[in-house]
Amino acid sequence: MKRSFRHISVILILVMITGALAACGGKSSNYGLNPKNPVTVTLWYVANDKRSEAYEKMIKEFNETEGVTRGIIVEAERYESEKKLSEAALAENASLPDMIGVSAASDVLYNKSIQFADINKLVAVNTKENIFEEYITAGTYGENREWRLFPVVKDTYVMGVNPVLWSSFMEETEHYTSELNLWQSCSVVGQVYFDYRAQSMMIVSNPADYIIMGSAQLGNPLISNEGPNIVFRVDGNTFRSLWENYYGSIVEGGFTTPKGKNLSDIKDGIVPVMTMKTSEVSEIGINTATEGNALAVGAYEIIPYPQFNADKPVCPVDDTGIAIIHKDDTLDFASELFLEWLTSDEINLKLACIAGGLPVNKNLVSTEVLETYISENWKSMSELETKTLRVAMQQYVDSQVYMPAISEKYGRLIDYLDNCMTDEAVRDRNSADDQEAVGIKRSDSVVKFVSDDHFGLWIADFKSGLPQE
Repeated sequence: MKRSFRHISVILILVMITGALAACGGKSSNYGLNPKNPVTVTLWYVANDKRSEAYEKMIKEFNETEGVTRGIIVEAERYESEKKLSEAALAENASLPDMIGVSAASDVLYNKSIQFADINKLVAVNTKENIFEEYITAGTYGENREWRLFPVVKDTYVMGVNPVLWSSFMEETEHYTSELNLWQSCSVVGQVYFDYRAQSMMIVSNPADYIIMGSAQLGNPLISNEGPNIVFRVDGNTFRSLWENYYGSIVEGGFTTPKGKNLSDIKDGIVPVMTMKTSEVSEIGINTATEGNALAVGAYEIIPYPQFNADKPVCPVDDTGIAIIHKDDTLDFASELFLEWLTSDEINLKLACIAGGLPVNKNLVSTEVLETYISENWKSMSELETKTLRVAMQQYVDSQVYMPAISEKYGRLIDYLDNCMTDEAVRDRNSADDQEAVGIKRSDSVVKFVSDDHFGLWIADFKSGLPQE
C-alpha cells in the first residue's frame, strides 16, 4: 500500500513539473512554435548589394525548408543607410522589427528605449561553441555583459591590383606585388612608384579600419575591453607606425586619397593598388590577371591585405551582426533559430560565398572546405570572386581574427578616425605639391611634416579628440 502511494506521488510530481515547464514556455515546449500555425519574424538590415543578395537568397531557402519544419517565416526589409534604419526604428509609434542587421557603429544598437534580447539566454550550446570567441566577446555589451550582436558573415579586406598600370613599373624597377605584404613595404614601394611615375601608387579605402586594425596588428589595439567598459589606449610607438605609413606616405606621394566613389580610382587607372572589402571586389570586374600582364584591360590581381608584423598576422573583419529585439519568448526563440540556421555547418559557407565574405563558423574555416564548395558552385561565381575568396580564406586560416568591441562611442570613433590623419595629410600633401611646383625639392619640403615634432603635435591633438562618454 505504501509502495502504491509512493508510485502515484512520483507520477503526480512528474506531471506537475512537465506542466510547469510548458507553462513557462521553456525550450522543451519549443516556445509555442507550431508548423501548422507559423509565426512571422521580421528583419531590417543595412548591407551592400552583395550581402543583400545573400540575405535574400538564404531567407528564401529558410522559408522553404527549415522554416516550414519549425513554423517560422522570415520577412526582411533593406534600408539604404543605418541613419534611415535608425530613423524608422525610433520614429514615434514605430512598429519595431524582431531583428536588425547593422554595424557596431549604428546608434539604434545602443538606444535605451529598445529592449534587446541577450543571445546568451537563447543560443544553443553547440552553436556558441562553433562561433569564434572573438566575435562573441566583441558583440557583448553593457554592465551585465549581454551578447547583443550575433555574427552571421564577415567581410575582410584584400588589395586589388590593376596589372595594366603595374606591369611597366614592375619591369623597369623590379618591384613585385609580393612586396606589398607589409605596410612598411607598401610605403617604400609607393615612394619608388611616385618617383618613377610622378603619381601615387595606392589608396587605403577606409582610414578608420586601417587605424583600428593596424593597432591590433601592431599588438596594441586602440579599442580595449576592461570589464564592462570600453577604453581607448593610444600607444605612442604603435601610432607612430600608423602615422608614418599612412600620413607620411600621402604627404611624400606614394599614397593618395579617393577621388571617386565605389572603387572608381582603381577602375579608372588613377592608382594601380587599392584596399577593398571582399564583398566589394565584384564591383571592379569579373576577371583576374597576374602582375606581368600589361594587356589585361578590365582584369585585376587580388592579393592579401598588408600586415605590420608578418610573424603575427591579424585578419581584420567587419563589425556587423544581427541583434534580436525582445518582444516575447516565442519571437525571440524563432529569431534565434533563424540565426543559428544561418551559421550552421550546412549553410554558413554558402551564405559567406554568396555575400563575398567569410564564415563565422569555425568548422568551415578551411581552404579544403572552400575548394569543395567552389568545385560544386563554380558556374555561379566569377573568376575574380573565386580568387578573392581563396585569398581571404587563406588569410583567415593563417591569422588571428580581430573584431573591435561594440560600444556606444564606436560610431563617433569611426567618424573621427576617418578624418583624423586624412585631412591633415591632404592639406600637407597639397603644400608639398605647391612647393615642388616652384622648384623646391619634395624631399626638402616634406621634412617638417614627417618630423618628430610634428608627430608629437598630432598625437596630442589626436588623444584630446577621441570620443568621451
